Amino acid sequence: EPYGIAVDSIGEAYIVGSTTSSDFPVYTAIQKTYGGGGDAFVTKFNAAGSALTFSTFYGGSVQDQAYGIAIDFANSVSISGFTSSINTFPLVNALPSPPVAASGFLIKLDSGLGYVRFATILNDNGRGVAVDGFGNTFVGYISRINSVGTGIDYSLPVSGTIPNAIAVDGSGNVIVVGQGPRWCPHRWQLPRTFTMFPW
Repeated sequence: EPYGIAVDSIGEAYIVGSTTSSDFPVYTAIQKTYGGGGDAFVTKFNAAGSALTFSTFYGGSVQDQAYGIAIDFANSVSISGFTSSINTFPLVNALPSPPVAASGFLIKLDSGLGYVRFATILNDNGRGVAVDGFGNTFVGYISRINSVGTGIDYSLPVSGTIPNAIAVDGSGNVIVVGQGPRWCPHRWQLPRTFTMFPW
């Protein structure tokens, strides 16, 4: 089941989602075999939509779902999602002390889709991901992970809200949409200006 889509600078389309099919089509895959319980997938088509140019499973032995995808200025690919495979999720250069219960994940692939720059578990729902002009990655609970994935620059959880999507504009402002109370604060001044609209 597909959940997210992005297009790169030359018009090639990337789709992410979750599959329970052990025979899901893979091509030049990072993870060639199905982990079990439902795996996340990342699939890429050429600009004409006529050929599959990359497709991979990504996940552990329980349920894994990819929801968001973003492509930065260098065509590196960031993928967010949710995993229940806490003990078997394939971590790469992960942040220390991952959560011990079902949590969000963040993966960054190089521009050629040949290797994983980092794959880590986060205290997040994995519903959205965005990148800024410096290659920093943002996830839904308004956390910014630096461009090389070695640390969280800041995190701004908003009590009582469930983020569903996130975007960053050219000035670095972060916009989040999701579910929450009828009224919520409109701006936070540090470390950036954040805007949240009631939904």
